[in-house]
Amino acid sequence: MIGIAYRRRSERAFWMRPLAWTFYGAFALAAGWYAPRSAPQTLARFQPPPPARVLTLADWRAHGIHDPRHRFDLEIAGPLDALRQRLQARGWQVQPAADWLAVLGLLDDGLTPAQRPVLPLALDARPEALLLRRADPADPARIDVLRLWPAPARLADGTPLWVARYDRMQLRRRLRLLTLWTPTPPAHALPPELTTLATADPRLQLVAHPR
Repeated sequence: MIGIAYRRRSERAFWMRPLAWTFYGAFALAAGWYAPRSAPQTLARFQPPPPARVLTLADWRAHGIHDPRHRFDLEIAGPLDALRQRLQARGWQVQPAADWLAVLGLLDDGLTPAQRPVLPLALDARPEALLLRRADPADPARIDVLRLWPAPARLADGTPLWVARYDRMQLRRRLRLLTLWTPTPPAHALPPELTTLATADPRLQLVAHPR
């Protein structure tokens, strides 16, 4: 009797394995087919609405946005590509958005400073539209970082409006596990290529906030 029961149980286990693999394989294929097609619609549902505050170009030039919740070093009106091209010509580099693989790489002691990503920073639930970095030629463990986000206000004429924060960052080890780029106290002046963006490119208009 024990032998018959064992044979029946072993036959059942033998047949359950292919069924289980078939189920999980079909699930993985369905997820792989559906996820890339549904991700844009899903993400769009969580996009913050456009800013409700509207400024005329003259008001913005005269007063800026003046958002007491945040510190902005620059407010820039104009196409983002023009700003990116201008700063890339001055030695700045675009850092792609850091994904989970890049974050895991922070545990790798073999990465050089140039390979270590700057962690992202959201503004009112919006990720950076552009993150630029430039290494200090005298100290590889120090970089300049410029983050740009869509502004919390919009211009009445439809010109794209951006806010930016400049930081000087130092590579530091935290908790004996992670080596991170950490902002230094904001006591330094803005680099000249940032304060002269508007004079260097007529497509850009600038409101600067000196420190």
